[in-house]
This record gives sequence, structure tokens and C-alpha cells, in this order.
Amino acid sequence: MNPQGSAWAQTLTSAAFVYYLSMTPAAALVNLTQTTVVGVPIMGAYWGKGGQARAAKELAKASSDFLRGRGNAGDSDSMTRDEKRAMQAAL
Repeated sequence: MNPQGSAWAQTLTSAAFVYYLSMTPAAALVNLTQTTVVGVPIMGAYWGKGGQARAAKELAKASSDFLRGRGNAGDSDSMTRDEKRAMQAAL
């Protein structure tokens, strides 16, 4: 699961993706909604009874942390020290 592609191919792919999103607002909307449409049911099933509400709550908290950190959830003031350490360990 670690593809070894060339840098120019990655740049071209990224540029095409950005171009596609800018020309097709519906595609951007689909990408923005996938986290809630797909993520909440999957996480909710993992947590069992009451899992949908818990998943939605945790997703809202993560989104809030991301916005408070201005695009970097690890910079959010609302995160605990342990959460920030876990974010750094994941990098």
C-alpha cells in the first residue's frame, strides 16, 4: 500500500484533481459530504448501540478541532495534551 510513483505523475494527478473540483461544484460537494455520509455509519456500527450519535459527536469535535487549529487539528486550543501527543505520534 505504498505506491512508488514519480513526482511529475503525482503533480499532474493533483493538478487534474484540483481542476476537476473547480470546474465541477457537484464533485466538490460529494467530497465534502463523504466523511459524514460514509464515516458516521461505519464508526457507529463499530461502537454498537448508540454508536451513530457517538460517531456524529466525535466527528463534530474533530471538525471543530480542525477549524480551531486553522487547518491543523494539532494546533487547536481545545485538545488535551494527550490528544496532541497522539497526533504527533501518528505523524
